[in-house]
Amino acid sequence: MPGRRWADRHCSRRAAWVTTARGQARVDSLDALVAAFEHFGRVPCLLEGLLPLAQEVSVVLARNRDGQIAFFPLSENHHRDGILDTSIVPARVPEALADQARGMAARIADGLDYVGTLAVEFFILDDGRIVFNEMAPRPHNSGHYTLDACLTDQFQQQVRALCGLPLGDPRQLSPVVMGNILGDIWQPVPAGTNYWPTPGVQLHLYGKAEARAAGRWGTTTAWRQRWKPPSPLRSAPAPSSASASQADSALMAVYLTATSSATRVICLPF
Repeated sequence: MPGRRWADRHCSRRAAWVTTARGQARVDSLDALVAAFEHFGRVPCLLEGLLPLAQEVSVVLARNRDGQIAFFPLSENHHRDGILDTSIVPARVPEALADQARGMAARIADGLDYVGTLAVEFFILDDGRIVFNEMAPRPHNSGHYTLDACLTDQFQQQVRALCGLPLGDPRQLSPVVMGNILGDIWQPVPAGTNYWPTPGVQLHLYGKAEARAAGRWGTTTAWRQRWKPPSPLRSAPAPSSASASQADSALMAVYLTATSSATRVICLPF
């Protein structure tokens, strides 16, 4: 057990095979810490101080053997019960912060001499500082929107990088909102049913044989057209989050997703 010196509040997180946030417990006292340790079966735990979070963003990039890096636009991530719920792309963050996040992600990829698709998650604090959270050396859930909204998606980039092919153009063709569909709310869809009749909404299912509670079962993406995308290249100016919001203030992207309680409709101005 750790000693008795803590910050005012902490987060006890399972260190063994944690790929989502479901293995977390908030603690604010020694008794709560002991209870969390017992709840997790006395496995090794990591004690992390809670930070004043304003936002979470992720950088998904591809790097080839020559060190060339292509960035997908920053994703603004929102969670529900500790699991990624929605991603808004491009992220609604200041230019300087987006550029800083890309630079930090690039330094990680270069330092590891990484080849392939890499996702790096960052926390944005209330005071505007950006803090590394975690990384995934693979295509990432927050990058699934690239299947519908980018010239080259994150899976194609993975193949290109590993096979020594030139990286594709990851340019974003449209602002997009992506949502996760979790297994505990999934209902079977009869063959031939047009499940998403709304124009501009795409459904992607993972083809799992069984829908596990809180497991990712698929994603939806909603996008719009008639938008001039920014350049994704490292040497080019950073994408402008304002360009998306000012392109057509009257246009709303409607994102539909099922939740455990009801069907939600989220309207976001782009």
